[in-house]
Amino acid sequence: MDRTESGQKAVELTRESFVAHLREALNHLQDPAILTESPLAALFGVADRFDTFTALQDILMEAIDALEPSPDEPPQSRAWRMYESLYYRYHQQLSQQEIADQMGLGPRQVRREQLAGMELLADHLYQRYDLAARLASAAGVAPTDYTDGTEDGPSVDDELAWVEDSSQSSGTDLASSLGALEELAKPLVTRQRAHLTMEMVGAIPEVAVHHVALNQMLLDIVCAALDFAKDGAVMVKAIARESDIAISIGATGRSDDAGTGRENGLGMARRLACLSHGTLQLEDCAEGFRATLIIPARQQVTVLVIDDNADMLRLVKRYAAGTRYQIIGLDDPDQALDMACQRAPHVIVLDVMMPQTDGWQVLRMLRAHPTTAPIPIIVCSIVGREELAYALGANECLRKPVTRRAFLDALAQQVRPQARGSD
Repeated sequence: MDRTESGQKAVELTRESFVAHLREALNHLQDPAILTESPLAALFGVADRFDTFTALQDILMEAIDALEPSPDEPPQSRAWRMYESLYYRYHQQLSQQEIADQMGLGPRQVRREQLAGMELLADHLYQRYDLAARLASAAGVAPTDYTDGTEDGPSVDDELAWVEDSSQSSGTDLASSLGALEELAKPLVTRQRAHLTMEMVGAIPEVAVHHVALNQMLLDIVCAALDFAKDGAVMVKAIARESDIAISIGATGRSDDAGTGRENGLGMARRLACLSHGTLQLEDCAEGFRATLIIPARQQVTVLVIDDNADMLRLVKRYAAGTRYQIIGLDDPDQALDMACQRAPHVIVLDVMMPQTDGWQVLRMLRAHPTTAPIPIIVCSIVGREELAYALGANECLRKPVTRRAFLDALAQQVRPQARGSD
């Protein structure tokens, strides 16, 4: 086998294959044969050691430990969910169902958190071992992937914080973005002697993504597709689904550069999609290129907040101002079932410490009624008792006092699974 000048096995991996090898290594942490032969051993500089198996184990476990949020991070935050989904799976070796029970989430939601956590873990290892530059150097090209910044300036996450913040309130017309994309891509399309076609199937609502972020994602993906479309075509097709938009980008033709990779230039597009509460999926096809960008549609989401405290109701209405969430405040828990049946909210936020009526009984009543049983319920209270809340059917728990970010993140988390039942 070829070796680099440093004596380690030569490895040339794309970002996509790196994540695949990372997942395989984590899923075989107790298998010396698989771990010792993993390409990650060479990348991390432990391939030629007598203790490759344990050394690679330690690297992976320490990387997961490094993702643990600070104590100041709210316990219900996305950062904690991603970290805990990896910690319970690989440190504690729990099954998916055991993790779901431990975290009080559904198995599919746990799977989503693990996928997001795996990307975060890959980012950490890429930065720690400078893999973007090393892999690009081995292939003889300039680095194309992003890093999380240096201590000399703001990180990528800092620079892009506005994308996630604005995704709660921004509405963008997809037709306008596709029109701008067509104009921007014209020089590249002409150079490749290709055709660019765009189709919108049916009525497409506004998307809940900032227009700048959406334009950049589409441009990055189409530019990657054009690498495979010399004397061919790139097809962009948008289809409205129940609560999101699926935009497929495919290319047919040929590529003059045999080394062109499907991941080329898509690191930022993937990050922008994640920050916009969407996903970018690449299909592994033998020839050509195919990707699907899934982004949330902008729709009014009705949220019934049941809390006897008028100040709390005013607070959450301020939190939701300018977003897609319409807050219906209810200070009389005895009317909770009637109001929920009448207004059919997308999400219910329930306090369980109310003097007139026991909120735990309200939770049981909402879960027992056939009309309200499917509605996600977030328990928001000064008391903990998360295990009891989950056992009685709550989907999420928030501890008062709750921040605007935690409140909106919890709402988004409960809306998204409804939109992607096929995940």
